[in-house]
Order: sequence, then C-alpha cells, then structure tokens
Amino acid sequence: MSSPVHDAAQRRFAIANLIAQIGIIVTGGAVRVTGSGLGCSSWPMCEPGAFTPVFHEASSFHPFVEFGNRTLTGVLGIIALGLLWSLYRKAAPARPDLRPYAWAVLILIAIQAIVGGMSVWATLHPAVVGLHMALSLGLVSLSTVLVYRLFRPRLQDEQGNVSFTGRLSLSESVVHIAIAVVTVVVALLGVVVTGTGPHSGDAEKPYRFAIDPIFITRLHAVAAWLLLVLVLVALYAAAKRSKAQAGPWLVVLAMLGAQGVLGYIQYFSGLNPFLVVAHMLGSGLTVVAITWAMAAVYSHRLAPIERASDIEPVAASS
Repeated sequence: MSSPVHDAAQRRFAIANLIAQIGIIVTGGAVRVTGSGLGCSSWPMCEPGAFTPVFHEASSFHPFVEFGNRTLTGVLGIIALGLLWSLYRKAAPARPDLRPYAWAVLILIAIQAIVGGMSVWATLHPAVVGLHMALSLGLVSLSTVLVYRLFRPRLQDEQGNVSFTGRLSLSESVVHIAIAVVTVVVALLGVVVTGTGPHSGDAEKPYRFAIDPIFITRLHAVAAWLLLVLVLVALYAAAKRSKAQAGPWLVVLAMLGAQGVLGYIQYFSGLNPFLVVAHMLGSGLTVVAITWAMAAVYSHRLAPIERASDIEPVAASS
C-alpha cells in the first residue's frame, strides 16, 4: 500500500493543476495583448457550426490564439478530474480534508469557462474579462493550498495533540488579515488598470472602463506599496520566532519586489505587450507565494491530521 503521505499521483496532479492555472493566466494575457479575444466569434463553438477555427486564405492568427486558450481550459478540467480520482482511489492515503478543495477547483473551472463564454457574448466587456482574471487568481490560491497540504501535512502525536510552532499574537494575526485583504485589493485594482489600458483583447473595437488610467494605476501602486510594508512587518514577526518561519515571507518579499520593478518598467515603457504578459505571470506567482506563506502559518488549524508515527521521517522533519 502506498505511504500515508507520499502519494505520487496526488502530488503530481496537484502540481500539474497549479502549473496549468498559472499557465492559463499567461495564455489569457497573450489573447489580450494580441487582440485575439474575439478570434472565435461565438462560444462554446469557435465559429457557427464549427468547434475549431476554420482555416481559409483570409484567416489571421487570432482564432488560433483564442482557441488555444480555450483548449487549455479543457486540459484544466481533465487535470482536476484526475486530482479528484487520486484523492478518492482506495489505494491512496485517505485525505478527505482535501476533497472539498479539489471539488471547488473543478466547479470553479466550469464557472471560469462560462465566464469566458460570457466575455465573448459581451464583446469583451472589461468587467466580464476582469472577472475572468479574478477567478483565475482565486483558483491559483486554492490550488496552492492543495499543493501545500499534500507536501506539508499536519502532524499529530499518539495522544492526538497537533504539532504547532507557537501561538500568534493578536497584532500578528491582524497583520495577516490585512495582508489577505490588501492582496485582494491589489489584484482587483490591477484588473481595473488592465481594463483601462490599450490591451482589451479586441484589436478593432476596444471597450474600456471610463476611468483615468493614470489615476487607477497610481492607486494600484499605492496599494502594492502598502502590501509591501505589511509583508515586511510579517517577516519581522516571523523572524523573531525562527528563521524557518521567516523563509516563506522572504519569498513573498522577493516576488513583490520583482513585480514592482516590472510594473514600473512596464508603465514607463508604454505597456510593452511582453512586459504586460510577464506582469500577469508575476501576479499569479505572487499569489502563490502569499498563499504559501499564509498556509505555513495557519494550516495547522485544518483537518484531518496524519499521526506522526505514520509519517516517514523526511516528511516529519519538513
């Protein structure tokens, strides 16, 4: 029988799911900056009577870029089903705590596909397209929790006591809540910033938010700076307890710094398409880093628990 923790199928599907969730942000960015959002004129069919792009002499690359992004949604669904299978199969370790997460991923992927279709029906209204991106970031966060829980399960001794590295102060808990809230604000403001810029996804008739792009960009930057300060506070508090607990926050700090530099270069270079896609990739990776750091602090409160005696030494030491 497989080890109660080290199940290869569960881990592989969870990692594949996370990579694919980040990947669809990148392909969605490619759709935006190439103006391929309406490359397929309908949904769920690409063209009336045709599920795939129809090639002819007047064809451009836009239908193939858009269809490629749609195809990745199908891949995501297959991976999510594989993840569910790995969590339910009898030969695998029982992880009923992770099954709701996996079901949530599958359901959100289906909702994501519907929102994608709605964006086509709404001729790429920035609010619908923005919701598409927001759902992707939510899926990235959820998928990160799945990976974390599979690689770093909670430990419990023979008496049922949960292992924990120490209680958090009220002020530190408030800082963590603030980080979560401001992260959401930064992400949503970033979506609005994109909704005011030139990359609407439609090369012919871009439909944008009627908001001053410079104002909303500066607001996004202010929120990002606030998030950076909060992460520095969390890093300081974690470092006072142990270097190991400070590690995840150092990664978050590095990601925020890289995103900030990339964002400013992107802004002052006139929103270069490659930098826009890179910034979208960075947003997904930043969500991964912040979610991982939060999970490292709070996953001890989640159930169920593996007994320490059942876990291989290498897992227990992690």
